Amino acid sequence: MRNSLSIGKRGAGSVLAGVRHRAGAFLAICVFIIVLNIQGVLVRNTGVSFLNSIDELFLLILFLFLSVAYLYNGTFHISLEKHFKYFLLFLFISVASVFLNSNNVLYGVFGFIEVTKGYMAYVIGRHLLLSHKKIILLEKLVLGLILLHIFVGFLQELLGGSLLNFFIDRVDVRYGITRVSGLFTSVNVYADYMVFFLALILGYRIVGVKISRKKFFALIGIGVVGIVLTVSRQAIAGLMIAVMLSALHIYGVSLFVKLKKLLVFFVIMIVIIFAGITSNAGNKQYTVIPEGEYLRYYATFKSLEILSDHPFVGVGGGYFGGSTARIFNNSKIYDEYDFKFGGFSFEEMATIDTLWPQIWAEYGSLGLLFYLFIFLSILRYNKKCFHVAPRGVRAYCWALHVIVIYLLVTSFAGPKLTNPVIACFFMLQIGLVQAFIKNKILLQIEVNTIRYVSMKHQQKGFLESESPIRRIKYE
Repeated sequence: MRNSLSIGKRGAGSVLAGVRHRAGAFLAICVFIIVLNIQGVLVRNTGVSFLNSIDELFLLILFLFLSVAYLYNGTFHISLEKHFKYFLLFLFISVASVFLNSNNVLYGVFGFIEVTKGYMAYVIGRHLLLSHKKIILLEKLVLGLILLHIFVGFLQELLGGSLLNFFIDRVDVRYGITRVSGLFTSVNVYADYMVFFLALILGYRIVGVKISRKKFFALIGIGVVGIVLTVSRQAIAGLMIAVMLSALHIYGVSLFVKLKKLLVFFVIMIVIIFAGITSNAGNKQYTVIPEGEYLRYYATFKSLEILSDHPFVGVGGGYFGGSTARIFNNSKIYDEYDFKFGGFSFEEMATIDTLWPQIWAEYGSLGLLFYLFIFLSILRYNKKCFHVAPRGVRAYCWALHVIVIYLLVTSFAGPKLTNPVIACFFMLQIGLVQAFIKNKILLQIEVNTIRYVSMKHQQKGFLESESPIRRIKYE
């Protein structure tokens, strides 16, 4: 059934015996989301290095809150859905790569956490059950934060370096436009939030949320200008993806349209990959000397060289490409494969600035496959959630769906799924929304089951062996 949501055999109480409508959980989530938005500027202007780990601290607090609630309720249940099974397989590959390569276990743990932090936020979100009202409040909080970023971004464009220097290390001008960052310390993070903002506004139109045409086009205009001021090719591609998916949802998916969708999506991916790995030409900070090759391009081919020697499980987590490999580990792999840093300030940026070659080299072909399947399973489940979601959260669910697709595609041009300001921010939200929708449907099934049994009792010849429905189609 296309629009059905598979629930399983357990009841609502046992499947999601998490935190239900607790003010403490909601407050912790709101504080976590706000802190993620200002974490970079706090670290930059206070010099307190501890703030770099504040995202891990809040994830730990949410996990402890969830654990205490489970112990208090006397039940603990982890639903072995597909994404979690793929996670376990990825964990197995990670452990195998550590021992097969005789790596330091601690670096392997750090490397694994680095690439799965977003998924961990998603799992926590899936088990923190919020009410409909709180989900709507969370959506408004996120929308308000993004509008604040946009406002600050406009001020940065007007005032230039005098304001931007408070947020970023180097004022970047591209095509005569000063690239803005909002409250972030990264232009690209700001651009990613703009893509989500536009996807959310388009989502309102798709699901029929009451919004005037003037307000709709005004918000769309603000979002587009926000993207233009970043001069981010990734964000422009993200806008194209959002518009394309919205158009396909509105106008249907006939065979002809499906073929065009695949072609357009393929072209967009090729453009993003090429622009991503060869971006910032002529900028010494992003080039590898003496070869003169672009960092992402160079690192991609180095990862293929590594893969030829370690095809199945890679060199191990925390040993190539990520911040763990450079900051904590100073990995031997860079020396072994003669990775030339040249004039690039690698210690400052700490990554090779492209995720998929990093995952491929660290965890091999099997690890990359399972890692991709984790997020594809989440997207597949979210699509089912969208079809059965209450009208008030459908646009929110749609925007989160679009942004995860965007992050998967553009991770060729940046380690987006390892950046907590991006990965934890969006993956926690999609987990919360899916948990709410699933519980909503479970409660509806319980109501329908009670009605079904009551109706049967009223009919002559009722058989108790008849089982109530466990799968309901929602149009």
